[in-house]
Amino acid sequence: MTRPGLPRLALVGLCSAALLGAGIGQASADPTPTPSRSPLPEPKPLPTEVPCSPVDPAVSGLGPGWGAMGPRGGHTGLDFPAPEGTPVRTPATGVVVPPSAGDWAGTHVVLRHADGSLSVYAHLSATTVGVGDMVTAGQQIGAIGTTGKSFGPHLHLERYPGGALGDRYRTGDPLTWLQARPCQAPAATSAPSPERSGGLASTGD
Repeated sequence: MTRPGLPRLALVGLCSAALLGAGIGQASADPTPTPSRSPLPEPKPLPTEVPCSPVDPAVSGLGPGWGAMGPRGGHTGLDFPAPEGTPVRTPATGVVVPPSAGDWAGTHVVLRHADGSLSVYAHLSATTVGVGDMVTAGQQIGAIGTTGKSFGPHLHLERYPGGALGDRYRTGDPLTWLQARPCQAPAATSAPSPERSGGLASTGD
């Protein structure tokens, strides 16, 4: 005696198995989602001002830094572009020594500090100090210019930790030096004096 209900049950079972198998196959075919990567932090820009800056940050920023490569090789100092005539102040106490950095520096001031290091302030339009003067941190020593080998009004600041002026391989990073100094209130501004230029031209284009 045949049982007509069995084929129908078998058919339903086969259909269910087929649908279940298709679902399993579809699920296994879906790729595992790739975890998203966190974006890299943006590089920090060069600071536009520094503590104890020799030039008023309100009118100056930072040009090429120490070690930056240019047409003449590595940059030996730190540049502060500013309008011509802007006061230049020393960030550290020192004694003015003869300005012997070379013709490239134009009108410039050289200071010897208590630790024996030298700092050079180049391309000035005029100076307000003379050889042998003792200057204190924050005192004006000259004014922004473009004398010597310069392509526009700016201060070129160099530092020689070992006190050997003129050897480009003995320069130190002025930015690190400035950032490590305790800031002082600016001293009274002095008018630039063309007569006190250390024997170099006191003005220039």
